[in-house]
Amino acid sequence: MIPTIDEYRYERKYLIDNLSEYEIENIVTLHPSVFSEIFYSRYINNIYLDSNNLDNYHDNVEGVGNRHKVRIRWYGDMFRKNNRPVLEYKIKKGLLGRKDSYELKSFSIDKNFGVNTLRDVFDRSSLPDSIRQDLSFLKPVLLNRYRRKYFVSFDKEYRITIDSEMISYLLNCHANYFQNYYIDRTQNILELKYAHGLDAGARDISTLFPFRVTKSSKYVNGLECLCTF
Repeated sequence: MIPTIDEYRYERKYLIDNLSEYEIENIVTLHPSVFSEIFYSRYINNIYLDSNNLDNYHDNVEGVGNRHKVRIRWYGDMFRKNNRPVLEYKIKKGLLGRKDSYELKSFSIDKNFGVNTLRDVFDRSSLPDSIRQDLSFLKPVLLNRYRRKYFVSFDKEYRITIDSEMISYLLNCHANYFQNYYIDRTQNILELKYAHGLDAGARDISTLFPFRVTKSSKYVNGLECLCTF
């Protein structure tokens, strides 16, 4: 089925390096839209997949309007047998985005992790044939982890996440000792998320933030901190 416009949402990103996480949270909770914390803070882990030519990376850097990003996501501890990992295709159409998600069988992150690990996972998981074919051209490139806090406006129309404690590891295809890594101790990423049709309200919210919208990708940022292109 062809996705409808209602399945897409906006994400405004703010890369903040001049304020502490505590100061950012104060700005959010004191906002007139009355944002309050929901859920609980948790660690998010991602493995980003890309082609040998890093096509997804280059599409993002060059600002290609219609692009996608492929990752495997799970929550909690990073170096253990993963609990309910999910394959995600994050699809962008201009400023709008959506996610297609597929459950995966569990696997371990250890020194033996590599492309063969993921091939086995994909073989054991229930995936559409078109997705399996696409994955056959991709390899693991980057592993990252960060802590996320969640907030929602009083009217429940707008959500905010704040990401901190980011660490990125460069991945090899066949064996990994996780010695090539980068820790970002200063930057926090705030994202304002809302449905299609609510952009006017988002502009009103944004005008009261003391920071500006920034193009930011954790995959791109992590790769550029660890690689020389």
